[in-house]
Amino acid sequence: MTGVQREARFDQRSREEIEAEKARMSPVLTAKDHDDLDVFLHDVLDDFSKGVLSRDQVVQGLSHMIAAASLGNYVELRNNFKHGLRPLGEEAEG
Repeated sequence: MTGVQREARFDQRSREEIEAEKARMSPVLTAKDHDDLDVFLHDVLDDFSKGVLSRDQVVQGLSHMIAAASLGNYVELRNNFKHGLRPLGEEAEG
């Protein structure tokens, strides 16, 4: 795809789509991101206390998220906020 084709495709997207894309790629955590992080952490602590997640799974999951943030992979970080950590016995896809 040429630069002109990319620009034309970009121009066809709605302002909402453009703003959503900017938010996904933004290296700044938004107020919603902070709210999502709070919910994520509460869920992780609840799952750990119920035995759904092991201590190692919590540590590995949080380490993975910190690494994603330090590498600037905010899409992955936000995806973790949305989907949480994997329960015991559930293997990573892929």
